[in-house]
Amino acid sequence: MSHGPWGMTSRVHHSEELPPDRPVLIASISAENPGQLLRQAKDALARGADMVELRLDLLEGGAAEIPAAIHDLPPGRWIVTCRPTDEGGQSVASATERAELLVKTLTVGRGFIDVEYKAWSESAAVRELIRSVVPVDATSQTVGSASRLILSHHDMTGRPSDAPALLHAMQAAAPEAVLKLVWHGQSVVESFEALELMRAARRPIMAICLGRAGVLTRVLAGKFGAFATYCTPDDGPATAPGQLTLSQMLDHYRWRAISGQTRWYGLLGDPVWHSPGPVVFTSSFQDCGIDAVYLPIELPGGADSLTSFLEAVEARPWLDFAGASITVPHKEHARAWLNDSLDPTARRVGAVNTLVRKGETWCGHNTDYDGFLDALTDTLHCTRADLAGRTADVLGAGGAARAIVAALVDCKVAVTVYNRTAQRAAAVAGDFGCGWAPWVQRDASSADLLVNATTLGSRAAPDISPVSHDRLSNKPVVVDMVYSSRPTCLLAAAEAAGCRIVDGLEVYAHQAARQFRMWTGITKSPSVLRRLAAPFLEKPEPEPRK
Repeated sequence: MSHGPWGMTSRVHHSEELPPDRPVLIASISAENPGQLLRQAKDALARGADMVELRLDLLEGGAAEIPAAIHDLPPGRWIVTCRPTDEGGQSVASATERAELLVKTLTVGRGFIDVEYKAWSESAAVRELIRSVVPVDATSQTVGSASRLILSHHDMTGRPSDAPALLHAMQAAAPEAVLKLVWHGQSVVESFEALELMRAARRPIMAICLGRAGVLTRVLAGKFGAFATYCTPDDGPATAPGQLTLSQMLDHYRWRAISGQTRWYGLLGDPVWHSPGPVVFTSSFQDCGIDAVYLPIELPGGADSLTSFLEAVEARPWLDFAGASITVPHKEHARAWLNDSLDPTARRVGAVNTLVRKGETWCGHNTDYDGFLDALTDTLHCTRADLAGRTADVLGAGGAARAIVAALVDCKVAVTVYNRTAQRAAAVAGDFGCGWAPWVQRDASSADLLVNATTLGSRAAPDISPVSHDRLSNKPVVVDMVYSSRPTCLLAAAEAAGCRIVDGLEVYAHQAARQFRMWTGITKSPSVLRRLAAPFLEKPEPEPRK
């Protein structure tokens, strides 16, 4: 671990009740009344949180009742804070009034206080109140007392102009406090700056980017030596944008096992939160004894967002970014970024859905091509050669559609492409030497195979089918690449009409198995990956707040 200019050389000592020498997982709790707040806190601790943060400013009323009830929580396992509105909270009380409330809690139990650096630095009264219950001088020898103050700064507008200098000033103001710096991240690349702050600190701090762009600062905090990270209880509301649930942190992202040696992979695109990838790949890494985790990385916008991300990880080898899946809208952008560093299938398709590290460079692959054909032939109990002479309609003209069209044309299937933008359908048809037709004519066809490679029928529009159900009367084989809704409206109608169907999860499992082998050299059965993914899709989990 490299060292920055601030901080002392010794690691912050957790109190004796906390896990020794391990980053702490804190569940941040909000509720409408004190009783509910404490019940949720106890439940979060029972479910595996190391600590709970009690957000007194989010109570509708009754915050004054907290001191009398807080002794029911385990000592040293809770934090109290009362966040003002200008730092993302709801309290309109003065800094002194907030400090008085926090101090009352520590007179009845052993906990931590989180107070804002602004209030601490500007008010002698606040410092005097907090110091009456939390010794913060460097000579204190009381076990755990040195880390019972969390000094925090929240910038809801964006990244502080000089974060290292701010951290240095915060530590100078309270030498033994745990430092917490939070800002509203504008991009994933800003999250790398937060990770660098934690990596460079000589003693554990917390640096968090709010929002979906900052999710990796929460999951990877332990890799870079953070004091702690925050999550939300499974059955409670988030207290800050970008929080994941306690179960997601423990189960999907193996928080307990993340270390300085952990490598990470990502799903790059937008949307990404519907994907079962974190469950499928992280579980598979763990089963194979591989120290790695897989994260959804939301990259909205055009090619620039993907390029910025990839260039940023290239410039920071210490991130240990090891590989990626690429989804919409970046499959063709990734192909352009890689230039000629492509395998033959990706070059043929003109789109990349997998990045693999080859020494000092990246290589682009396309597993959609083979994943689609494997799922189709397995379902039909036939070979690829048996597909020759059939006819197929492919709906869509994006990266996935390009892979499907290329695969079918290479198997000598007569393909017609339909897309809502006719020019794109014509472009795909021209690239692969097949036919195309206007979108409005898609219901008039009687092709043997119908493939939906659009997003119609996904969670964003689950009641929409890309074709009229009358189109299914000739009983074609129907493949729906959408897997976030199960069954999709299209597949439900197709099955009712007596069609043979291939769902998007089957295709996903086959292509994911190929990705895993490319990254690790280890073969995993698509059926195993499908079983891992199915529960996630059957019970969708909440997306992080924006």
